[in-house]
Amino acid sequence: MKVLKLIRGIVSKGRGGSVSSWRALALTGLIVLLLSFNSYASDADNLINAAREGDVSAVKALLAQGADVNGKDIVGQTALMGASSRGHLEVVKALLSAGADVNAIPKHATVLIETALIAASRNGHTEVVKTLLAAGADINGKDNYGGTALMGASRHGHIEAVKVLLAAGADVNGKDDSGGTALIRASSEGHLEVVKVLFAAGADVNAKEGLNGTTALWWASKNGHSQIVQLLKKSGVKE
Repeated sequence: MKVLKLIRGIVSKGRGGSVSSWRALALTGLIVLLLSFNSYASDADNLINAAREGDVSAVKALLAQGADVNGKDIVGQTALMGASSRGHLEVVKALLSAGADVNAIPKHATVLIETALIAASRNGHTEVVKTLLAAGADINGKDNYGGTALMGASRHGHIEAVKVLLAAGADVNGKDDSGGTALIRASSEGHLEVVKVLFAAGADVNAKEGLNGTTALWWASKNGHSQIVQLLKKSGVKE
């Protein structure tokens, strides 16, 4: 209401036809443009915030009011990414039903650029992972470091997500930008059960990363994960 009064005042002062009047009208146009932009940004932000909080009722209401299901916040995150990262299954389903882009990438993120599937896998939200895969998520899609959903789940020890991804055809020997694999990441962090599952799925125990050619065995040894060291040695790893 205060903004509308301001606009009326500017327009009233600008009716004289002087240079100042044209400036007043130009200012009015700028204010209207900013109001329109803020209104759009608010709708997108409200939807994304509701999705992150798991408020499915608010999400459905905002979508019904015309909120852009694929709208992005200032760092390029979408509502689907936010809901997937936090494991809000019902919100994820609602967004997908409304046409959310399951493979959207936050192009303007400043730290980690990842898809909804990678975010869900990294945080161990297995049911969300299943739902995203059923909706056509790229199982071997990569983040800005070359990491995949399988690598994220393996690194953080989310064995059920690892199993789901492998069953769906994830590349067990895929490499990130440094040459790391899911097995190397799981071995480094000490996730014995994940290592067993990856090994059973055909993980290359001799894969090397980086200029120094570090392996799963090297990382497990360095970080003191003796059970993984023993398992890898029994598997025929080259020392």
